[in-house]
Amino acid sequence: MPTVFTIGHSNRDADTVIAMLRAADVDMLADVRAFPRSRANPAFNIDSFPDLLDEHDIAYGHFDKLGGRRKRQDDVDPALNGYWRVQSFHNYADYALSGDFQSAIEDLVNLADDCRVALMCSEAVWWRCHRRIIADHLMARGHEVIHLMAPDRQERAKLTDRAVVSGSTGVVYPSSECREEPNEHIPLCRYARLATRENELRARHADQSTRSSSSSDEMTW
Repeated sequence: MPTVFTIGHSNRDADTVIAMLRAADVDMLADVRAFPRSRANPAFNIDSFPDLLDEHDIAYGHFDKLGGRRKRQDDVDPALNGYWRVQSFHNYADYALSGDFQSAIEDLVNLADDCRVALMCSEAVWWRCHRRIIADHLMARGHEVIHLMAPDRQERAKLTDRAVVSGSTGVVYPSSECREEPNEHIPLCRYARLATRENELRARHADQSTRSSSSSDEMTW
């Protein structure tokens, strides 16, 4: 599986970030900021940074459906990702079970098959950024993830301690009473099973909505 990189621009200048990307032979930058602009560091604004990247033969894409700052997901059991004490991470872990996220992560995986991709957000360190959850979902799909920490420092990503990988949901983070690493001999904890059921219910609901919408369209012709 291809390697995917992550980077946070923080207060670095654009030349430093581009140098770090080039040192890793990155040829595609996937912007995973919810809002692809920075008042503190406007060099990374979406209306100018892609042109600068292009000068160095690095393509740019904004993956808004992978952006952070997600609201609470009322349709997800709070215990499902109860490992996360920081609400913003909990919200994002819940959001990562949604169809929008799953579709976007598949697009990213397909892109990584064709070129060398780096994810970019504004936070310098991965452990304070939603990139860590995206990285978990990529690793769950078999990809190696490397965090670009500084011009002379890279760090290989490891799956978050409490992450439970499930074929139908991707990754969940149940609280400590749940078994961490299920295998073929150990059934998934009830929270992981719950995640599977919720995904199935969502898919069924979406399918019913599509059929209903199609029926309504036919009636209005």
